[in-house]
Amino acid sequence: MTQERQFTTSSLKNFLFKKNGGFKTFIFQRNIAQLNGPGMYTCADFFFSMGNKSHLQYLKCKSKFEQIYPVGSFFMNIVKFKKLTKSNIPKYDLLHIASNMNYFQDTHSKFLDDWIEQFSWLATLNKKNPGLKICIKGRKYDGLRKNKKFMDILKNSTIIFIDEHYEDQNNKKFKYDSSHSYDYASNAKIICTWQSTMGFEMMSLNKPSIFLDPYSRNTAHLPNEKHYNDVKVISYNEFENFVFKNLDKKDYKSHLNTDEYCLDSSNTIEKTFEILMENLKNKKNR
Repeated sequence: MTQERQFTTSSLKNFLFKKNGGFKTFIFQRNIAQLNGPGMYTCADFFFSMGNKSHLQYLKCKSKFEQIYPVGSFFMNIVKFKKLTKSNIPKYDLLHIASNMNYFQDTHSKFLDDWIEQFSWLATLNKKNPGLKICIKGRKYDGLRKNKKFMDILKNSTIIFIDEHYEDQNNKKFKYDSSHSYDYASNAKIICTWQSTMGFEMMSLNKPSIFLDPYSRNTAHLPNEKHYNDVKVISYNEFENFVFKNLDKKDYKSHLNTDEYCLDSSNTIEKTFEILMENLKNKKNR
């Protein structure tokens, strides 16, 4: 039995599945585990992690796995590597992968203030460098347009904000058949985000990627440990330095061991299938 989200797993579900003849339950890593809120505890026989260390947050929550298999990103594999797209999408110097934080992810009294501040960093960068093409990629119905502080930041900038499908807008000048964030990210020079797993995934493609963590307080998603500190910036100056250090690098190679965050995902499905078949073979031989 395969499961997509960690907060849909449970020991009871595992028990009932096997009681009725099931073999193994497994889950693909889709999120950076959050150290509070729903989904802290995860229970499955096999955990297919994106990278060699991307599962560490889950273990802090005392999650229960029989085996952990690093295989890359299943979701990037099926969306990016298994999709044939002849798309002409814009090229941006800097792409921010956004998400709406106005709900349970509020983890401390300054959480939403910090979340808003990282967008102000983009506005400051935009004001100082109006020639930079900066885009914030949201998701349809993510609620960001209802956030007054967020919209006020955009109002006084030339930052592009995308949260709808172009085909929904009947934009005939823009011939593009999908508005998935993976496509935008692949076409951008630099990626930044607050907590999206795409920060990890893009590293595996040798794309300069950084997490924005004003004041280093977003510890529910990015604890202040070396593994996470290496991939985040905590001040505007650090952010600006990262952007201009990496903006025009045509052959960017990260100094990090990117396999710790996300393995090459071009053959994740094949690797997963082989692991499952090997386990099934071992069961039959017992």
